[in-house]
Amino acid sequence: MKDNILLKVNKVYSEQNPSKYFNNTSKKNLNILFRNRKNFLIEKLKLPTRLFKNSELLDLGCGTGQNTISYDWNGAKCTLVEYDKSSSIQARNLFKKYSKNRFKVINKDLFKFKTSKKFDFVVSNGVAHHTSDVVKNINLAIKYLKNDGLFILGLGESNGFFQRNLQRYILYSLTSDTNELIKLSKLLFNENLNRAKKFGGRSIKEIIFDTYINPKIETLSFKEVESLFKKNDLYLYSSDEDTFDLKKIYGFNKFYFRLKTGSKLENKSFLFNSLVNFSYKGNSDKILNKNIDLLNQILKIQDNISKKINNQSVKGFKKIKLNKNIEIYEEKINKLEKIDVINKKNIFQFILELKNIFKILNLKDKKTKIKLLKKTIKKNSRLFKGHCGKGMNYFVGMKVQKYDT
Repeated sequence: MKDNILLKVNKVYSEQNPSKYFNNTSKKNLNILFRNRKNFLIEKLKLPTRLFKNSELLDLGCGTGQNTISYDWNGAKCTLVEYDKSSSIQARNLFKKYSKNRFKVINKDLFKFKTSKKFDFVVSNGVAHHTSDVVKNINLAIKYLKNDGLFILGLGESNGFFQRNLQRYILYSLTSDTNELIKLSKLLFNENLNRAKKFGGRSIKEIIFDTYINPKIETLSFKEVESLFKKNDLYLYSSDEDTFDLKKIYGFNKFYFRLKTGSKLENKSFLFNSLVNFSYKGNSDKILNKNIDLLNQILKIQDNISKKINNQSVKGFKKIKLNKNIEIYEEKINKLEKIDVINKKNIFQFILELKNIFKILNLKDKKTKIKLLKKTIKKNSRLFKGHCGKGMNYFVGMKVQKYDT
């Protein structure tokens, strides 16, 4: 079963490779990619480039190596592991031509890769949620970290990926034919595809294959990532999202900067991020300062909604019912007395648009459904607009050596 998923995902990516940001890997194009990557590492993940100098870095699922080369240029000695033979050849050729340090490219299944070596950095960028076992994949990656080493994880987060998963669900409920799915995705989600092309540098077809045709996208929630970090003795070093500390907001400032051995992520909460990502359109609203218990209830409902629609595939498509979950979610939102982070008006509009989609999907006639979906999606002001959720979240975890206290 696991090998079957690997073969299916690899088949999709061998046709449209998501890790090729430039078909022409000229020095000019790589410089653009390097600058963007460097800015992201420094500004978002708080990783000064000097940290990579003379370091040992392992990239599990490197694709064509276009992202990995930036670590090499910052001084890292890179070991690249990639299952797809064609991608691994491209990565090797890229590094032979442009690398500044010692490197190794290994063409192997991530789950079968073994080494006794420990690394200063381990990278898993947009890979784990496409594997047969996302949790096992992350656990294996962390196993190769040195004490005080840094794990750079790029992962689809369940709430942030909800809208994309809903798009997949809509398409799979209409067809199981790949060619028709491509046509329908262009018809229904043209706005999102064009935006992704403009800001991501990939072709429309590459985006469709990566987002809709890919047979395996199993995302994790913030809570699940937090749990994995705790179990593997990782502190959260940084993330590409702001984290809001509930204790600080409620005046318990004496706890805020205390970092106790073994506490891991105790002082970090992704509660607000999860809530905002679910219906994310652009920049998040102001910070919320009311009713933590109710917010946690809302988050559990939201996680449940996101999980129900998570990891759908063309062949394994399962029709779901969300009406009751959405109604309860709406009721809980309505009970919030004072909203700063969550804008009630926007959330209720999002819920209304969500309900309308499911009403259409319950119709019997396919042509009518497609016609109404196109019209409804175009009229939406929240659902499938702007960023359409958030496709990838980044977490940097530091491996903590255990000491006797």
